Amino acid sequence: MLCLALFCLFDPRAVDGDTIASRLANGESISFRMEGIVTPERGHPAFNETKAGMAELVDDEMLACDMTDMDRYGRPVVVCTLSDGSDLGALMVLQGMARDCPALSGGRYANEEATARSLGHDLSMVYPVLPSYCLETIR
Repeated sequence: MLCLALFCLFDPRAVDGDTIASRLANGESISFRMEGIVTPERGHPAFNETKAGMAELVDDEMLACDMTDMDRYGRPVVVCTLSDGSDLGALMVLQGMARDCPALSGGRYANEEATARSLGHDLSMVYPVLPSYCLETIR
């Protein structure tokens, strides 16, 4: 796959369910925050499952990621596409491994979340309350 994105990640690894890390061409390791999705934090009962879900999707993949912002920790906020053209965030939500974060996604993943619920892949059953930053006024 030819990668024309800002970041072409050839060895991504899951840090958690909504963060990936990779080495850049210069050898520097960098973490990337997925735009528009949210997953349980470390210590939450579903943390390990959502991290494993992300790992399953990104292992042995090349990701094309476009930066949309920087988060408060200085990480690039990105939308990533798998080598088959699938939106990584959409797949995480559809599989019940992430929730749509409407204030940051503009509702981009609302349909995937509804579909996941209808298929019984409902992360909201174990992660019912979205963080306040997902509920703020949509930008």
